[in-house]
Amino acid sequence: MLNIQQRNKHLLIGFLMFTCFTGFFNSLPAQDYEWEISRLEKQRLARMEGKDSTWKHLKGHFELGLSYGQAFLAEAAKSQEPEPYILPSRMGAWRFHLNWFPKERLGTDFSIGILTSRDEPPTPNFSSVLGGEEFEAEGSGAGYIPIELGVKYFILKRKFRPYVKVSGGIIIANSRYILVEGNIVDGISRSDSQSRASSWMTGVHSGFNYRLGDRVNLGCELSYSYSGAYGEVLGGYSRFEALGIQTGLSFIF
Repeated sequence: MLNIQQRNKHLLIGFLMFTCFTGFFNSLPAQDYEWEISRLEKQRLARMEGKDSTWKHLKGHFELGLSYGQAFLAEAAKSQEPEPYILPSRMGAWRFHLNWFPKERLGTDFSIGILTSRDEPPTPNFSSVLGGEEFEAEGSGAGYIPIELGVKYFILKRKFRPYVKVSGGIIIANSRYILVEGNIVDGISRSDSQSRASSWMTGVHSGFNYRLGDRVNLGCELSYSYSGAYGEVLGGYSRFEALGIQTGLSFIF
């Protein structure tokens, strides 16, 4: 009887050992599969890291750029006072900027812009003028120079980098109006008026940078700018308020 119990005990132990070894070896292919997936994923991430390594590191670097776009002046900024001429609501805008990045996602932005508009009079009919007919010609032009310092925050740290920015500074405005009228018999008169003013300004901006190479960025920015009152009317506007859009290239060094 004792021999039978011992034999059953040995059979049970053998069965359990067989089951454990069988389960262990059966699990090896699954573990190998999981390990292979993990290895491939690590390789993929390493390739992405290597690909993005040249895009990511802005900390401690400068960025120099030039952009061009359009500024659309707000109707709300127009003066209620009568003016001999009104600036067009759209102006061409150049902007030079220098950025420095103390952090990977954070940058300071110093910029100087030039916004210009010019309305040249049509060429008069000289035969009519020499014949004594009355004529009138008027021309106007204006320019704005915004000088701003801003803080830029990048939302992503990849090749495509959207960002938000706030800025503040001053804007210098200049306008000129010329009127020539009369006839060759009674005489021709010319009136020339010029105005200059400056004020504080602030702005909010949103845009993105897209890295074209190791050190070259393509950028696009949408901005809203607002200034205090000029103290006098320039081209029909009592202050600067505009929505702008610009695209440009920059170089990281």
